[in-house]
Amino acid sequence: MALEREWETTPAAVLSERTFSYLSVVELSRHSAPPFPEDVDPMTIPALRERLQPTIPPYRWICFYPMSKKRGETVNWYQLSGRERAEYMRGHGAIGRKWSDRVKQIVSGSIGLDDWEWGVSLFADEPLHFKKLVYEMRFDPASALFAQFGPFFIGERMDQAALRSWLL
Repeated sequence: MALEREWETTPAAVLSERTFSYLSVVELSRHSAPPFPEDVDPMTIPALRERLQPTIPPYRWICFYPMSKKRGETVNWYQLSGRERAEYMRGHGAIGRKWSDRVKQIVSGSIGLDDWEWGVSLFADEPLHFKKLVYEMRFDPASALFAQFGPFFIGERMDQAALRSWLL
């Protein structure tokens, strides 16, 4: 939100119109965080610290999309047991790990903050990797049976000098 406010003070802001806004936070997933004692600060565990304070990789392309899990009459993610949800997510995560050398993923939570439940940010040097990864994920039962996807946004990252040059 602070970045939005900062943008609104720039001369270029009058040339733009906000068409989409999204609010979420990076947090530990129940399905992917390793168990650790409650009295241990997760920031002292390097793998958990990286999940809570992820570094944006220097990849050229970024893709963002919001998503939720279905709560329909016949298929409802939230009526599955925790064990069943974890099993689905294990298979889902295996696909993501297969792509981890080409695509970095940061998932943020937005339940109670926005219309969608999660925001997925993908980073890669080749945008075709987004298509291939998302296509493969669509056939995974966690997505095929339970996922609802919002709009996809893809952009090329620029450093500040390139952005200034482009705007001027």
